[in-house]
Amino acid sequence: MTLPPILVTLSACCALIAHQVFRLYETYYVPAHLALLLGPPTTVSVAGWALWSGAEKPTLSAWIPIYATYFGTLVVSVVIYRLSPFHPLARVPGPLPFKVTKLWMATRCTMGMESRLITALHEEYGDIVRTGPNEISIRNPSAIDTLMGATGAPKGPNWLGFTLKYDDPPLIGIQDLKEHKRVRRPWNRSMTPSALKEYEILMESRVTEFIRSVESRCGQVIVMQQLFGPFMRGFIANMVYFGEASRLTENKTFWAPLDDGARPAAFLAHVPWLGFYLRLIPPAVAQVTGFIARCQALIEMRMARGSENPDLFYHLSDEDLGKPEPLPMNELVNHGILAVVAGTETTAIGLTCVFYGILTNREIYAALEKEVDKFCRDSQSATDTSHHAEMHYLEAVISETMRLYNPAPNGSPRRVAKDGSGMYAGGMYIPPGTSFACHTRSMQLDPRNFSHPDVFWPERWLVASGKLASARLPGEGIGIEYDAGTLVHNRTAYIPFSYGPMNCIGKDLSLTVMRMVVCALLRQFRFELLEGWDAGAWREGMRELGVTRCPPLPVRVTARS
Repeated sequence: MTLPPILVTLSACCALIAHQVFRLYETYYVPAHLALLLGPPTTVSVAGWALWSGAEKPTLSAWIPIYATYFGTLVVSVVIYRLSPFHPLARVPGPLPFKVTKLWMATRCTMGMESRLITALHEEYGDIVRTGPNEISIRNPSAIDTLMGATGAPKGPNWLGFTLKYDDPPLIGIQDLKEHKRVRRPWNRSMTPSALKEYEILMESRVTEFIRSVESRCGQVIVMQQLFGPFMRGFIANMVYFGEASRLTENKTFWAPLDDGARPAAFLAHVPWLGFYLRLIPPAVAQVTGFIARCQALIEMRMARGSENPDLFYHLSDEDLGKPEPLPMNELVNHGILAVVAGTETTAIGLTCVFYGILTNREIYAALEKEVDKFCRDSQSATDTSHHAEMHYLEAVISETMRLYNPAPNGSPRRVAKDGSGMYAGGMYIPPGTSFACHTRSMQLDPRNFSHPDVFWPERWLVASGKLASARLPGEGIGIEYDAGTLVHNRTAYIPFSYGPMNCIGKDLSLTVMRMVVCALLRQFRFELLEGWDAGAWREGMRELGVTRCPPLPVRVTARS
């Protein structure tokens, strides 16, 4: 039985209208999606059924063309618009598949190659490239301050894909600028110089315990990640869930969402709307909901116990203000989850990459060891932070590590307000509603910003700051020397911890821990790569799933005499 053509035509018209509603009123609310996807064709079908004048009513299968026409027209309309000259990003170059759908980028992210792919796109298309239907990547350091500074754009929707919720995200995913500022206040108090000083007793205790565990393995081959991963998990557990470090460090169930969920999270970051559909299937998100429940139970215990000494949660829970009423539990849980998720893997990866950098160049290793010996005369002084400000080579090594092997190489996603007038930065206009990222890896490996950007060369930071008059490139046969006049060193392009009022709040804590651990390890042990181990293959094997993932870094550790 053939339906009247008017019904099919009406279905197509409804699809065109639905596309405009989707475009103008972007939402992640699942009921709104279902209403727009199913409501119009169902309404047309019901109206056609009620107005049918024939003696015999059509069967259910006869109405399939209405739904097929609706969905087909909707898809075609979306694709044509995204490729048309009328799209706000029509003049931004980029591969055609990326302009059509974010699924193209999402699938590639599961392979851990996102930052390399975007870097390659910048090499092909220039400093601004279209990486999604409404998304661009930027490789222009002059745009950073405008786009990410005090008057910059709010967070992008990517973080919603990580958290699987849009109604109560942690600090890292809050898109409302005023709410972000409010929620960040306790974090700001927790990272002041005086607060970091308060944590030193706890840090020294954990590092001393860590050093004892390394002593027990002297003479053995160890994988560096197996040292730093558990150490940082125990450290953060102590800072947040006071007294639970030993129980949580080796608790694989607790950490499973971070280990097993990295690949799905990297995918959902690019298609956050899909995560909200997964929330409707409890088994699909059971690991995440279980992790949240375990964090809440630990925080309830932590709040009941109170603080014996100031730690991170002492500030995050507003205990430092002496408020009679604690923060809402959902906010406390968000703080705890963010500290665990953002504070463990990134620092552990940074430490692993520090040792990769210095072990693959013995001159750098020797120079750093010499500086450590100068300021850290025994094991006790190795955990003393008072001399860190004078250890310029250590700072240069860490800065170079974060430039070349940044644990978060894709930057901090932002989005221009949809109801605003767009933003001008770096000679370009970014339309309202456009998501973007100032791509960290692309800028930090751009030869226009850093001389020999692929070379691990800490001395570049000393020459640029005037602490060295000149320095030659490391490695046999290179022999090229630079001074401040010939060195290319664009400090503006260096944003490993993001930038502006929404930057990485844990930057100073992470750097303090890295300095302390490096000093303690180099003062008491000597590390060597295994003979025949392929350093180039290790670097090529690096992947990122949210944060960088490194291949095993096996080294032989011996005690220093």
